[in-house]
Amino acid sequence: MLRIVPTIGVVTTLLTLGSSAGTRIYRDAILADQPLAYWEFDAVAGGGSLLPAGSNCTYFKGRSEPPADWTDPLFNDSTWLSGPTGIGYGDNDDATELLDMQGNYASVFVRIPFHLDDPAVVENLFLSIRYDDAFVAYLNGHEVDRSNILGTPPAHNIGANEANGNVDAPGPDLFNITEHLGRLVSGRNVLAVQVHNHTSNSSDLSMNPALLTFQDTPALDSSGNGYDGNSAGLVGYGVASFHENLGTAIQLNGSNAYIEVPALGTFPQSTIEAWVNMDAVEPPPGCCTSVFSTGTFGGGNHHLNIRWTLDIEQSIAGGGPNTVITPQNTIQLGTWHHIVSTYDSTTGGTAIIYVDGFQVAFGGHFATPVPSFTAAQIGAWGGTRLFNGRIDEVAIYDSALSPDQIVAHYQAATIEELVVTDVGFDPASRLLSFSWLSESDEYYLVEYSRDLTNWIELDTGFFSGGATTTYPFVVPAGFEQVFMRATRY
Repeated sequence: MLRIVPTIGVVTTLLTLGSSAGTRIYRDAILADQPLAYWEFDAVAGGGSLLPAGSNCTYFKGRSEPPADWTDPLFNDSTWLSGPTGIGYGDNDDATELLDMQGNYASVFVRIPFHLDDPAVVENLFLSIRYDDAFVAYLNGHEVDRSNILGTPPAHNIGANEANGNVDAPGPDLFNITEHLGRLVSGRNVLAVQVHNHTSNSSDLSMNPALLTFQDTPALDSSGNGYDGNSAGLVGYGVASFHENLGTAIQLNGSNAYIEVPALGTFPQSTIEAWVNMDAVEPPPGCCTSVFSTGTFGGGNHHLNIRWTLDIEQSIAGGGPNTVITPQNTIQLGTWHHIVSTYDSTTGGTAIIYVDGFQVAFGGHFATPVPSFTAAQIGAWGGTRLFNGRIDEVAIYDSALSPDQIVAHYQAATIEELVVTDVGFDPASRLLSFSWLSESDEYYLVEYSRDLTNWIELDTGFFSGGATTTYPFVVPAGFEQVFMRATRY
């Protein structure tokens, strides 16, 4: 019986007849190229984001004092305004904009509810927050941390001590509030935050908090080859990644957190691939911050580092020259980047680095050592060169990925998934039809494949039919399965 596998977007979750579309576009693009090991960091057992950034909140504009019990979880905030965090104005990065704030009021009072099944499983608690210029945070009615402001509590018309928030920094500040774990309860909890400007005439205000719990938990290998890793230090699971297609990421604190992974083997070609978002980079006298490094610098070991000048270094041990380095400022702090490092000992030690789908460095390791992946660390090298920021979707290959494969992976992380609504197949005529949600006046490239690698165009300008679009296709004889995809222009 023919297996119908429609894939909408670049590559999405494989479907059997009658099932509905998944959301793991990127995952299937990676798995189609057969990684040796692949850590998605979507396992959140015991750790994760109790309250993610961007959560819905209610808020009170600080033209006057809010009710005295406004931080209490039982406070009735039904008359307050509502919207998602971040909240503020003037930075072009706020989901809820306070367009009337400048010159009129200097503070905002925010309540964000979240649900917790069992507080006993939470072993530590961190407040991650971007703010400008000052804040005081309360958990279920009790102050848990503050920055840059006086007063207990600060009055609504009190300004920050100075114009010194972190909104222009490359990442959020992280406050350890583990001593307040006892404030968490089963069921409904409330994080309340008051945020203050330095003056009411300040040019901007921002506030976007999250509550994270970091815990040692396995880093599961999705390749099927069993190379599960282990967390060392306070690794935060379940934090926001670059795009929903990537699931969730891990947060590394730059001081004691990394992932330990087992030895993978020795092979003539290799590729290291990862998504990274750095909050800070190790300055001199340290040489660099490590994305992926084996525990030793033995012959052939493939290392991927980011130097303090924000260039990327591929290092292959075993004779000089043993590094290939991109231009300075190849990446930016506080920004997600897709980084790929390939090495091929069969072509004279060819080494290439790609960033966001583009080749940015090319060189050779002329001693041509054969790549050897001994036990390694994600986010560190021998417990040093510690990564500060977020990492996601780390994949290791026993091949050198091609430019087309790398571009396809990068695109798979950003493409909008189209939702399959119906799949039909008539065995007698071999007529396949699949439908997806669409809008009027859109054009689609429609393709099919037998292996998720080689795609054949069916229509380069198929016109949408309105709310849904249906494409008919006569499946060639002899196909045991077929993959379909549609990409919107």
